[in-house]
Amino acid sequence: MSYGSLTDVQWICQVCDGAESSAPGSEPPSPPVCHTCARLCLNDALRVLGVAL
Repeated sequence: MSYGSLTDVQWICQVCDGAESSAPGSEPPSPPVCHTCARLCLNDALRVLGVAL
């Protein structure tokens, strides 16, 4: 896909539709979910499972 790119790779978070970019030479996440949304989803899942944070 973009591995080895010399410029930032722009991508859109599938949860919040926020624009994000990956550093040159790195791949965007798959699935494309930003760190904030991933953290919120993880917290929700742990809460449903009864894990105290």
